[in-house]
Amino acid sequence: MRNQYTYGGAQSENDIQALGAILGHAFGFRAEGAVTWLDETGREHVRVVRLGAEVVGGLIVVPMGQWFGGRRVSIQGIAGVGVRADMRRRGVATALMGEALREAATSGAHLSTLFASNQVLYRGVGYEQAGSRFLGVLRPDSLRFDDRQLHLKLFEAADEETIASVYGRYAPKHAG
Repeated sequence: MRNQYTYGGAQSENDIQALGAILGHAFGFRAEGAVTWLDETGREHVRVVRLGAEVVGGLIVVPMGQWFGGRRVSIQGIAGVGVRADMRRRGVATALMGEALREAATSGAHLSTLFASNQVLYRGVGYEQAGSRFLGVLRPDSLRFDDRQLHLKLFEAADEETIASVYGRYAPKHAG
């Protein structure tokens, strides 16, 4: 990482509050909502970048996996990348992402994924477009249904075993 920046986990409540303010500003919601997001994600997954002792950016690492060739591949997802507005265009995000990728490699993740909202930044650190996007057009008035009732059931904790079983049969047969 560039000499002036340091990367690591959030060490205090002040770190979480500072990153919450940064992410709230970056994503257009209240800082309190960002702090709730960080808490729900798990503070152990929060990473910050500092200039001296001051938090100037951060992100969330998301341990996950995808299936390829019938095998689960370890992946580190990246979410909530944000840099304080007055620190942008100084290499903070590039340094932050570089460190996150080094951490992913060290942890044994074979891939890293994210929603690339900034193509220049993410391509610059090694990400590339992947996946597919499909667009279909359907006129609702062309649909004919005899039964217009929508039957929904909320999933409960008791359903988790069934969902895991269905996922366990489906996922290994479908890449990604």
